[in-house]
Amino acid sequence: MTASDAAITMGVLIGSFLFVACFAFVISRMARAKQRARLISGEAFAVIRTEDTRFNGKIKRVHIISVRPTVEQMFELQDYYVSSECGKGWETEAIQHTFKNM
Repeated sequence: MTASDAAITMGVLIGSFLFVACFAFVISRMARAKQRARLISGEAFAVIRTEDTRFNGKIKRVHIISVRPTVEQMFELQDYYVSSECGKGWETEAIQHTFKNM
C-alpha cells in the first residue's frame, strides 16, 4: 500500500464521517422544528422525565408528549424551569409554550 492509497482511504473515511454527521445534524434540526411547531400550535406539551445514566446518575430531561400534562407534571416543570439544570435554549422555550397553552 502506497502513501497515496492510504491518503485516499483516509480521505474517504473522513468524508463519509462528515457526511453522516451533517446528515444527522440536519435531521435533528428538522425534528426540533417540527416539535416547535407542534408546541406553538398547542398540539404537544413538555414534561419532565427522570433518566438513569451510566456516569451522572439520575438526570432530568424535557420530553414532548401529545396529551396534556397532569397537575403533578406541571409542578415538576415549574420546579425544573427555575432550577439550574434547565437549559437556556430549546428546553426553556418548550416549557414556556407548555405554560402558555395550559
